Amino acid sequence: MSLEFTDRYVGVRAADDGCGFNYDAATIPDDHYGLMTMRERAEELRATLRIASAVGKGTVIEVIVPAAEPLRQANPA
Repeated sequence: MSLEFTDRYVGVRAADDGCGFNYDAATIPDDHYGLMTMRERAEELRATLRIASAVGKGTVIEVIVPAAEPLRQANPA
């Protein structure tokens, strides 16, 4: 897992070296609610969702959520 904050976006990345699965974003079956829900939530947030997986190779899921406006860093006192 990794989490990245910038003034323009928040990024989350989860990766494993597990068994993986065949993934095709264009043909997610209706009974795969977890994948469908991730895609729906990303759309609601105007986020970019990337899923990469292959049998025997593990899975990587990345979500990039844009900031509504540039975030400002606090000025150290």
